[in-house]
Amino acid sequence: MMLIHCPGRGDELIPERRIHSLTNTDNGILMRIDCYCGRRHVVRTGRRAAQASNL
Repeated sequence: MMLIHCPGRGDELIPERRIHSLTNTDNGILMRIDCYCGRRHVVRTGRRAAQASNL
């Protein structure tokens, strides 16, 4: 389970089976998640994402 923020529904607990894809980039990992609202959200995560947000 992971906690994401949905603009339409607020904070949502999402199970791993709702992950659509993972893409490794220079700025972190992009995780595309199928939300219960019907939209697909993109969440940036990983060590490099945390470093970029601290700048």
